[in-house]
Amino acid sequence: MSLAAISIALSGANAAVRRLENSAANVANVSTTGTVPDGTGASTAYQPMVVSQQSVPGGGVTTTLVPQRPGFTLRYDPTSPDADPRGMVGAPDIDLAGEAVTQLTARLDYRAALKVMQVADEMLQSTLDLTS
Repeated sequence: MSLAAISIALSGANAAVRRLENSAANVANVSTTGTVPDGTGASTAYQPMVVSQQSVPGGGVTTTLVPQRPGFTLRYDPTSPDADPRGMVGAPDIDLAGEAVTQLTARLDYRAALKVMQVADEMLQSTLDLTS
């Protein structure tokens, strides 16, 4: 059971890292504006992403990146080369406070997963010591 616990905790740690990396990318691109989205929703502005986590049968999680919806807001910036005739540009719809919470929880989840791996390893070591 200890090896399964380590495997499950490792998948949780990987998910936490992916959430932290994605959140950092969103924050770094908060000002990456582009053209106003057209009728199809296409824009050259940064598309914020969110991490979707799904349970894996037998334990653990897997992650996928999905576009955040809505992904864009309009911002007035008539000096931008991407501005439309009204002076509007497409800006990523990123909530910095929400991203700070995501980063904090990802850090805490990562620490918790590492602690689970440490305890599972100690249990495995104790079992091996008893059998020798």
